[in-house]
Amino acid sequence: MSTTHPSAAEHYDVIIIGTGAGGGTLAYRLAPSGKRILVLERGTFLPKEKANWSTDAVF
Repeated sequence: MSTTHPSAAEHYDVIIIGTGAGGGTLAYRLAPSGKRILVLERGTFLPKEKANWSTDAVF
Protein backbone atom coordinates (compact mmCIF):
# COMPACT_ATOMS: atom_id res chain seq x y z
CA MET A 1 0.00 0.00 0.00
CA SER A 2 1.47 3.35 -0.99
CA THR A 3 0.90 6.54 0.94
CA THR A 4 0.62 9.89 -0.77
CA HIS A 5 1.37 13.07 1.12
CA PRO A 6 -1.73 15.32 0.98
CA SER A 7 0.18 18.13 -0.73
CA ALA A 8 1.44 15.81 -3.48
CA ALA A 9 -1.87 16.22 -5.31
CA GLU A 10 -1.89 20.01 -4.98
CA HIS A 11 -1.32 22.31 -7.95
CA TYR A 12 1.09 25.22 -7.66
CA ASP A 13 1.73 27.95 -10.21
CA VAL A 14 5.26 28.54 -8.90
CA ILE A 15 7.61 26.28 -6.94
CA ILE A 16 10.63 27.98 -5.37
CA ILE A 17 13.45 25.77 -4.13
CA GLY A 18 15.50 27.45 -1.43
CA THR A 19 14.87 30.58 0.59
CA GLY A 20 18.21 32.26 0.12
CA ALA A 21 18.50 35.82 -1.17
CA GLY A 22 17.01 34.94 -4.56
CA GLY A 23 14.31 32.51 -3.43
CA GLY A 24 13.18 34.65 -0.52
CA THR A 25 13.01 37.78 -2.66
CA LEU A 26 11.12 35.98 -5.40
CA ALA A 27 8.58 34.59 -2.92
CA TYR A 28 8.12 38.04 -1.39
CA ARG A 29 7.57 39.67 -4.79
CA LEU A 30 5.17 36.97 -6.02
CA ALA A 31 3.11 36.76 -2.81
CA PRO A 32 0.62 39.51 -3.79
CA SER A 33 0.20 38.09 -7.33
CA GLY A 34 -2.55 35.66 -6.35
CA LYS A 35 -0.53 32.71 -7.69
CA ARG A 36 -0.29 29.51 -5.67
CA ILE A 37 3.32 29.43 -4.49
CA LEU A 38 5.17 26.58 -2.81
CA VAL A 39 8.51 27.33 -1.15
CA LEU A 40 10.73 24.37 -0.28
CA GLU A 41 13.66 24.59 2.10
CA ARG A 42 16.02 21.83 3.10
CA GLY A 43 16.97 23.29 6.46
CA THR A 44 15.08 23.25 9.71
CA PHE A 45 12.78 25.96 11.07
CA LEU A 46 14.62 29.18 11.90
CA PRO A 47 13.36 30.70 15.16
CA LYS A 48 12.31 34.35 14.92
CA GLU A 49 14.97 35.79 17.18
CA LYS A 50 16.68 39.15 16.73
CA ALA A 51 19.95 37.47 15.77
CA ASN A 52 18.18 35.71 12.87
CA TRP A 53 15.87 38.43 11.56
CA SER A 54 17.21 41.86 12.48
CA THR A 55 19.09 43.50 9.60
CA ASP A 56 21.32 45.22 12.15
CA ALA A 57 22.23 41.87 13.72
CA VAL A 58 22.64 40.00 10.42
CA PHE A 59 24.59 42.67 8.52
